[in-house]
Amino acid sequence: MTAYVRAGNRLAVYAQRATSGFWEQSWGGLSEPGLEHALRATGRLGVDGLFFRRHLPRKGVVLEAGCGVGIVVKRLSHRGYSCVGVDFSIPSLVRSKRVSPDLRLAGGDVLNLPFRPASLAAYVSLGVVEHFEDGPHEALLEAARVLQQGGALCLSVPYLNGIRQRLLTLTKEEAVARNLEFYQYCFSEADLSNELRRAGLRPVGSVAYRNSYRLLRGRLPILRRLGQFLPRESLWTPMFDFVPGLPKLAAHMMLTAAIKP
Repeated sequence: MTAYVRAGNRLAVYAQRATSGFWEQSWGGLSEPGLEHALRATGRLGVDGLFFRRHLPRKGVVLEAGCGVGIVVKRLSHRGYSCVGVDFSIPSLVRSKRVSPDLRLAGGDVLNLPFRPASLAAYVSLGVVEHFEDGPHEALLEAARVLQQGGALCLSVPYLNGIRQRLLTLTKEEAVARNLEFYQYCFSEADLSNELRRAGLRPVGSVAYRNSYRLLRGRLPILRRLGQFLPRESLWTPMFDFVPGLPKLAAHMMLTAAIKP
């Protein structure tokens, strides 16, 4: 069960809290063959890859903060980046190292990273900072601390799109009364840009992307019928993310880049 709560400029999603145990269970559901396939030798990263190519420097160490099983670390490394991953789900890291011993992974907290100040050329974090109920500020301050001057940040968060802005919401008290816990925030571009500036980072670009079809399908019966006649959704539904205007209405995620001045 999921509920939505207005939280200032954001939409808070209440379901199950994203603890380390939650992520260990989530990543643990990936079978051994599935993990081997995910960590195969490939640089495929879809829209993320295009964004990284535009914003990540080729020289210096790139950190993925909150790397899960290390899929992005593996693929950035395959593309020639010097990439290391940090995550607090140690069992996930151990499994990945067994499958791919060359991965550079370490246990750690994105709020207290095991790196010296100004030691990293780039910081990547995908679907992480939205899970802090107090907001992303502390995580972004830590990102700014470890970045070199001129270093790049690439961050993804759930997007407060046009459909989500119109969702029926509860109060926080009503959500808690249903035994739901804070799970994540959805951000607008302006809101996230303000958070980046507060942390001493300068936003340089954003793109709304991923899974526009899924939100639209729930509201347009014609799309549900289309899905019945066209199997292999993963092959054709990504085209919805490239239709002008649709991502602003229905994209699930937002990628944002920033620079440490």
